[in-house]
Amino acid sequence: MSGTTAIAVLVSGDTLYVANVGDSRAVAGVWSGGCEVAEELSCDQTPYRKDEYQRVKGCGARVLCVDQVEGMMDPDIQSWGDEEDGNGDPPRLWVQNGMYPGTAFTRSIGDLTAESIGVIAIPEVKIVKITPNHLFFVVASDGIFEFLSSQVVVDMVSRFPDPQVAFSAITAESYKLWLEHENRTDDITVIIVHIKDMEDSDSLATLKTIQTSSNAVSSEVVNVDRHTISSPSNNIEKGSSDLKSHPLGSTVNPCHAHFVTSPTHSVHLNVIINPD
Repeated sequence: MSGTTAIAVLVSGDTLYVANVGDSRAVAGVWSGGCEVAEELSCDQTPYRKDEYQRVKGCGARVLCVDQVEGMMDPDIQSWGDEEDGNGDPPRLWVQNGMYPGTAFTRSIGDLTAESIGVIAIPEVKIVKITPNHLFFVVASDGIFEFLSSQVVVDMVSRFPDPQVAFSAITAESYKLWLEHENRTDDITVIIVHIKDMEDSDSLATLKTIQTSSNAVSSEVVNVDRHTISSPSNNIEKGSSDLKSHPLGSTVNPCHAHFVTSPTHSVHLNVIINPD
């Protein structure tokens, strides 16, 4: 019954190709007006989007939050506010006469039951030309963006020149906010790519993939001529005591990141760099 959301970024020459299925997200940090501004490279596919809501309703889905399913809220209400200002009980998709599958996204790969109510595996693709104002981009799972906006994530990357410190700060802050609002955490995975010297045509091609399939992740920082890729490292599991105090007030090790997986859905994040 369960499948995966997925997002992939292909860097080819001076162009980004971003393909997204589900609610993981890619965002760029762009220098504009004297500061670094978040530029969305993907659009979450959830029932908050009017077009996706109408599409899955047309496929027979019931769209209700958990409170509505459990009878604590009028099921006829079909407005749940804005995704960024959500109260932790997002609209979900249900079959007409059952209490499943309850997905909070409208597209995924491999959700066979949900496919019958419109949860498709067709990606949305965005093409973006890289300019000198594009400083970096971030690819992350929905566990990062549940409580952190795209702009907050960009601000955190901007604050720390070392991408390892940046992703440690982001994942630790996400982890802390999850535990403040819930008695659980969702998958918390992030890749940071710094764009440097894009005119250099001799750069190496690099493939970087993270799959959240266990309670820890092993990865490293890969430096190539034009890009620095950073992602969680060294098998730091939930509850690790090998941590240091961070300026943000979160408890992190500058070279590591907390990582917690979803019990039912994995998340695939991919960055492919082609010097073209």
